[in-house]
Amino acid sequence: LFATLDSRSQKAAFEMPRETVVIDTVGFIRKLPHHLVASFRSTMEEATTAAVVLHLIDASHPQFEEQRQIGDEVLSELGIEPSTVIEVYNKCDRLGDHERPPQRKGGVLVSAVSGEGIDQLIAMIRERQLVGGEVMHLLIPHAESRSVAALHEVAEVHEQNESDEGTRLSAWVPREVRHRFEAFRVVASG
Repeated sequence: LFATLDSRSQKAAFEMPRETVVIDTVGFIRKLPHHLVASFRSTMEEATTAAVVLHLIDASHPQFEEQRQIGDEVLSELGIEPSTVIEVYNKCDRLGDHERPPQRKGGVLVSAVSGEGIDQLIAMIRERQLVGGEVMHLLIPHAESRSVAALHEVAEVHEQNESDEGTRLSAWVPREVRHRFEAFRVVASG
């Protein structure tokens, strides 16, 4: 049926508010041979810890609705929170204007071949990542070096540079600790 059940992971090639790793798991398969079910499930377990799950659906397939339903059932069985799932309808370049599949709210049509919809998908992922925090640009004086260490403990630091004034940082900071760094906020340069 396929060469391997192993998932592949790679750091996202586009800028995100948080460090982002894309993990490509094996697709959903109906009537999977019994001896492969355990391997399939363990591969899909990675999705249970993901902040965002992309449910990729072949929009050009005649039974796309059935495939979407099978995928939904597997995600549900794994305990994936529906609010973390973005439905991605791929291969929209193969569809005519009147063949667009009915999308659920929050879904996006894309084409991996032409690039159509990819910017919209990336924007949706960014939006989901920003929930719960924000990117802050900070200048922390040298005398406040403990605040730099504290930031590294609770945030995802994107950039850090030393200057005569102090340490300049750009970081995604969780909303619940943002107040600890407000006094150091500066307007982003560039």
